[in-house]
Amino acid sequence: MRVTETDKQAEELELFHFILTHAQEFFCLCTAQGDITYISPSLYHLLGYQPDEMIHHSLFELIHSADEIPLGRLAVVEPFQCRLLHKNGTPIWMELQVKPYRVQNGKPVAYLLIGRDIREQKISEELILQTEKLSVAGQFAAGIAHEIRNPLTALKGFLQLLEKGTEDKTLYYEIMKAELERIESILNELLILARPMKCRFSHKIFTSCSSKWSPCCCHRRCCTMSKLKPNFNRSRCWSIVTRTRSSKYLSTC
Repeated sequence: MRVTETDKQAEELELFHFILTHAQEFFCLCTAQGDITYISPSLYHLLGYQPDEMIHHSLFELIHSADEIPLGRLAVVEPFQCRLLHKNGTPIWMELQVKPYRVQNGKPVAYLLIGRDIREQKISEELILQTEKLSVAGQFAAGIAHEIRNPLTALKGFLQLLEKGTEDKTLYYEIMKAELERIESILNELLILARPMKCRFSHKIFTSCSSKWSPCCCHRRCCTMSKLKPNFNRSRCWSIVTRTRSSKYLSTC
């Protein structure tokens, strides 16, 4: 049986459609403004939409409001994570990668977007995070137990001395009172840490080296983390202010 060029093309198109329908990722073509011109059938298995339902709609209609990204983010080549909304309203964690598809006058006018379901990855990350939290909580509990045990040991010793009928008891009472106040102070600090803290974010620009302000932050009970790209001379600092402490997280602009 002779296979014509038309039959061969039809077979290739059928195979191509099968791959796009059953792929673990979805593929989307959109304009620079985010308007969808094509989206693969695999979108139905991931987000519950038929491709025809999303054609000529904005890509940003699918993005969770808390993860809203500016149009300029379409120029990003490196993969990034955000939540896309399933047709039933459920947010689905996806990893998106954007590549320029068509360029005119040196500027991209169309993009290819590849979306990958990362829900299992997020679950694994959450389990790791919870394990780390439990480990930190265990270390914290051990530290608190040590801090409380020391004054309790002192109190026990002085009570034993008082049982023996020591004449000069005034000094013992003062030391015992100080140790009880120390225990009370530790418990008060623990209660403060247990309270839910509301954060207030603000933008600040740091021009000096982080090594100069890190000691000051440490003295004021601030937690600092910095990650600067090579040859990058400016950074944005998120300042988190709470009732009991402030933590500063430094990230690049």
